[in-house]
Amino acid sequence: MRASSKTAWRGRLRAELAVWSTGAAALATGTRPPFILCYHGIGAPAGPDPDDLFIARARFAGQLDRLGALGYRMVTVSELWRRVRAGSALGFGAITFDDGLAQVTSEALPELTERGMQCTFYIATAWLGGRHPHLPEERVLTHDELRGLAGDGVEIGAHSVDHLRLPELTPGAAREQLERSRRELEEIVDRPVQSMAYPFGQYDERTVAAARSAGYETACGCSGPGPWAALSLPREPIFGATSDRRFRLKVAGVYGPVHRLRAVHPARPRPVRTDRRPRSELPPAP
Repeated sequence: MRASSKTAWRGRLRAELAVWSTGAAALATGTRPPFILCYHGIGAPAGPDPDDLFIARARFAGQLDRLGALGYRMVTVSELWRRVRAGSALGFGAITFDDGLAQVTSEALPELTERGMQCTFYIATAWLGGRHPHLPEERVLTHDELRGLAGDGVEIGAHSVDHLRLPELTPGAAREQLERSRRELEEIVDRPVQSMAYPFGQYDERTVAAARSAGYETACGCSGPGPWAALSLPREPIFGATSDRRFRLKVAGVYGPVHRLRAVHPARPRPVRTDRRPRSELPPAP
């Protein structure tokens, strides 16, 4: 590893360890730090689910019960951010659903309503009323359905227009995606749209600047815990294969830092020993 790369790695290591130690201390003391979780589909998918985006309804209900047993209250992302700024976010969390799959309303919302929990939906406006491009068997909410959700108290946030990777666009094109999606959603739900989630959880400095220019108060990534900044809120993705243990670590904020460090600096492969004889050639044990 080059000296410059090693220095950057050490800086990243210190930053991630700081985040991890905060979460570990909270886990040990029961402090209940704030968090945001990212879901997509709840229940049985109608077709193939190659990205493991769907979670069985029973498992989802169990996760909600786990949060309740820990003493958490679930609020919208905008409300959680207001509490973070005020220093009163301990014991609060937020549940979000990306892409606006219609099936979520029948599978997830009853479980949330039964427990008095709120949530936030992030919508790519060009997908409304159609089929999900990556899950063609799944229907996306219509304008009327989205308007009904907003009337029932669900926070509606933007997820761009076309669900593109915003850092790959020009600043002007990224800003247009964010401004237009906000404008279209406000026309549908007839109320301010203050929050957004970056498609694929990807953003950079230019994307954050575009979100600020578009007038959003909050914006979520999707890469685990980190510093709480208005336009780069930390958010943990939950998948169908997320175990109960991993779920607890994600809520506590200790899973993401380790996962990101492994992605940046994967373990070196072990050297292949060429001086060893194949097992078949070894003499029998005495």
